[in-house]
Amino acid sequence: MDRLKKWTLFLLPIITLLVLWEIVAQSGGFNKSLFPPPSEVFTSIGEMLDKGYLIGDAGYSIMRALVGFALGSFLGIVIGILTARSTFFNRAFMPLIQLLRPIPPLAFVALALVWFGLGEASKIFLVTWGVFFTVWINAYLGILKVDINYINAAKCLGASERTIVKEIVLPGALPLIIAGMRTGIGFAFLCLVAAEMAGAYIGLGYRVEFSHLIFRVDNMIVCIIALGILGASSDRIFAYAIEKLFPWYLGGR
Repeated sequence: MDRLKKWTLFLLPIITLLVLWEIVAQSGGFNKSLFPPPSEVFTSIGEMLDKGYLIGDAGYSIMRALVGFALGSFLGIVIGILTARSTFFNRAFMPLIQLLRPIPPLAFVALALVWFGLGEASKIFLVTWGVFFTVWINAYLGILKVDINYINAAKCLGASERTIVKEIVLPGALPLIIAGMRTGIGFAFLCLVAAEMAGAYIGLGYRVEFSHLIFRVDNMIVCIIALGILGASSDRIFAYAIEKLFPWYLGGR
């Protein structure tokens, strides 16, 4: 019964939205070419699946988002540790980071295309850039919030800096690091779509732009929905993995 209630609460808003969407689109008050009903969108899903566009575009988008997210998260955590634990690295990196952090990743789309061309490198670079600063700021602040008494006690017992980081600093900062990574998932797809719309030959962002050029709003909506499903699924998979790896993280919820 609990599972049935859970699925009902999950599906009810979606079904309600689809019904209202269908009624409004079929009412005659809108041009169906500009505002297609869900029935036509579902037909477009079938067509894109038959032609292989949807699966191929989604596969490339997932690959780019995954690689960029992994690189951005890794660099964000490493630089976060260095800037929080080392005065030298803090003074060396902090001015540059604070200068670059306010610049929107979308501002680098054209520059990335000039530097890396239309290949995969430009998309992965933009995703990595967008994820890095979100993860870095959370890692940096999380490490600074670790109780200094634990660190001092470890030093008194002869623990090395590597041991302190591994056994005290990272576990203490983990909640904020995870929060930064989950936020980074959204930034990954945001930067990915911008990069694919600006210069690509495959990918969901590219398909949105291409569908716009040939005036296929139904295909655009299909790709946008696919992006939403991929983003939400990525977040849930990440949360599930964190729950299994660190069962204490959610406090037993």
